[in-house]
Amino acid sequence: MNSPFFSFLRRSFYIKMIVVMFAISVIPLIVLSLISVSVSSTTVEQQVNRLNAQLVNQVVDRIELTMTRLRELSEQYSRISSIQSALVSPSAQYFEEVVRKKDLISVLSGASAIIGNVEGLQVYSAVTGEVLSSTEAPAMLKESPYGPLIEAYLASGRPNLFLDKHSLPELAILHSSTYYISRVPFDLYKDLKGVLLISMNNSQYQQQIENIQLGSEGSISLLTEDGLTIATTSKLEKQEDTQRVQEILKRWKELKRPDQFAAGSSIVSVKQTSTYDKWIVLSEIPSKELTASAEIIRRTVTYFLLILVCLGALCGRLRVSALPASTGCEAAGRCSEKREFRRPGHALR
Repeated sequence: MNSPFFSFLRRSFYIKMIVVMFAISVIPLIVLSLISVSVSSTTVEQQVNRLNAQLVNQVVDRIELTMTRLRELSEQYSRISSIQSALVSPSAQYFEEVVRKKDLISVLSGASAIIGNVEGLQVYSAVTGEVLSSTEAPAMLKESPYGPLIEAYLASGRPNLFLDKHSLPELAILHSSTYYISRVPFDLYKDLKGVLLISMNNSQYQQQIENIQLGSEGSISLLTEDGLTIATTSKLEKQEDTQRVQEILKRWKELKRPDQFAAGSSIVSVKQTSTYDKWIVLSEIPSKELTASAEIIRRTVTYFLLILVCLGALCGRLRVSALPASTGCEAAGRCSEKREFRRPGHALR
């Protein structure tokens, strides 16, 4: 229906100006906003990925520093004369033997307290077959909970050995702690007198990552070489988290072990330590965590543009309504013919 009002809209100079202003201002603004949102999303994702990779590198450095410290402590205490002198043949006098053991346990307890973040120190005497500990009573090798660990070390033929839940999965003692084992004396050219064990509870590794924040659903995990969890910040159930980790590691190996890759709807950073433990640090950030800020920007820009368009349309409508009535009449072709008014008493010429 071609009403007079719409006919006026088609002919009005003001409406044409409003359309032109809209085309040269609002439309470019919309395009610019879309480009800005797109660029900001990409920039945010790149920055988060870079920071995530740096975070994984920092955690790896912490773990490697811890492992290096365990090795240095093992060498240091394996060379202590009081420990080596206690690992000798039993004395003929019972009193001297008791004093020797007491001194050794005192050394182990003091060392454990000085080091601070280790769970305990244990020494096995190859001469007497006893295991002395900073936290437990002396016991023979077969009766000691550390017996399987010491036997695994002796069977390996290596000067030192690192054991975690991946090494001997059947041992419950390794489910909550890790052990670094070395010979006493440390010098390979001397006869073996015993074995020194340094244990560290997995809660110490948990403390190194628990304060790392990766969003509401992001997580960082410390894993053994085969993917068993040592520490994690994941909020998933244990079985569900294990399945998640195994799927990510499988994908990681299929892609030839990249430092960063996409896995489903998440960005994953993975790095393996270069020390003897060969542990894996895995960080996962869901993509929606990356785009949360960009989505807020996108909504804000969209709402602002809608408000701007509505205000522009309202101002145009008010401008049209304010036009003189005569102009509207002429545009619609409905004006009456002009009439001449004469004063009373004047005659026509």
